[in-house]
Amino acid sequence: MSTGERASRDGRTITASKPGQIADSKVAATGVFRGALDDADANKQKHFIASITTGKFLYDIADGADSTLSAIMARQAAGTGEAVTWEQVLRSQDVLESGIDLNKL
Repeated sequence: MSTGERASRDGRTITASKPGQIADSKVAATGVFRGALDDADANKQKHFIASITTGKFLYDIADGADSTLSAIMARQAAGTGEAVTWEQVLRSQDVLESGIDLNKL
């Protein structure tokens, strides 16, 4: 197999032009996906499962917090039309409501 190719579980060879791209056209067209780990590379899957079975969990909390704060900062900047700093976001007393009734889920 060349770079960018891999064998699927059923033995077919599929080619992805970009990392993370779903290369199986039947899967992409139908929207039938087996799961997130099926498209992850083998090392990520191995380390993810090992983190659960050993109790040494992967802590990506800081990255998640930075990502969320970046989204909030972009939302505030888009809403006001002005630049917003990290400090302004962290000190903000704004309450962001999703409008989702979790009791209905």
